[in-house]
Amino acid sequence: MATSTKVVQAMYQAYGEGDMNALKNTLSEDIIWIYHGTKEIEHAGEYKGKSGVEKFFDNVNAHIEYLDFQPN
Repeated sequence: MATSTKVVQAMYQAYGEGDMNALKNTLSEDIIWIYHGTKEIEHAGEYKGKSGVEKFFDNVNAHIEYLDFQPN
């Protein structure tokens, strides 16, 4: 069984590599992903299931340009 830390590290690594399939493999089928924010933040809201989380990241990538991605 993977520890929570290892799962999050795998998730960040997959996102950093642009590998959405690997990222989705770290998620449960019944995940509910919530990003809190004002209505001005296009990707704020609740996303359900793996496809919902993929939509969240699609929204993030459509509105944010990363110059560097190095999670600590």
